[in-house]
Amino acid sequence: CNKNVWRRISTVLAGPLTNLIVGFVGMFVLVALTVPATNIVAAFFDDATSDDCGLQINDKIVAVNGVSTHTGNEVVYEITYQGYEPLDLTVIRDGEKIVLEDVAFPTFEESGVVLGSYDMQFYGIGETERSFGTILSHTFWRTYSTAKMVWDSLADLIRGRFGLDAVSGPIGMTELVGDAVANGWESVLYLWVLLSVNLGVMNLLPLPALDGGRLMFLWWEALTRKPINKTIEAYINAAGLLILMAFMLLITFKDIFKLF
Repeated sequence: CNKNVWRRISTVLAGPLTNLIVGFVGMFVLVALTVPATNIVAAFFDDATSDDCGLQINDKIVAVNGVSTHTGNEVVYEITYQGYEPLDLTVIRDGEKIVLEDVAFPTFEESGVVLGSYDMQFYGIGETERSFGTILSHTFWRTYSTAKMVWDSLADLIRGRFGLDAVSGPIGMTELVGDAVANGWESVLYLWVLLSVNLGVMNLLPLPALDGGRLMFLWWEALTRKPINKTIEAYINAAGLLILMAFMLLITFKDIFKLF
């Protein structure tokens, strides 16, 4: 508390940034030990609908509804997240950038939410193209996409697209861990990456009792050169902590009831 405000800001940032760095390292290991998917279409599934809307094999999908994509995993996520409605795909075909409008994908429902289902396969990185730089690039974009997924999910929870059924606490996570173990080490490692990135993003939210809330007070002090009254700050953080604890209890009881 006796350090200058910038030292305190860096200290508060250290926790969330460590979570993000740990997630990045885990993603690097995952990408390095597997065959990363490019964003180039290799084939379509039997029940595909996007090929009827103009998408072709060897198209390089560089944007989904205006969101830039650099890897196959990013394309899959954006289609899953936004593909409950027709999408505009920006592709590179024979060196030319083309926008395919209203591309329809199959859909499915999970936890009462309609999601898109990708209907194509992507080429993997070839051995001749595999390099430290390529692995690092895929790691960065996949980590960024994972952080975006956490933010998108939180925003849609507030907007009401996702309900409490889509939220899990420690008890609900045990089922996810069990599923990940059953699916192999890749799923376990990705779940670890997801949890690390999720912690980093959530702790940076500007909410009382979280690191992001403390950062708000510190940024105010840095701008005004006058600290917030410590008593007021303590009351605000206590209220925020009580709200977070109440939400945690609600989710925990929801997970318990879901077991029966």
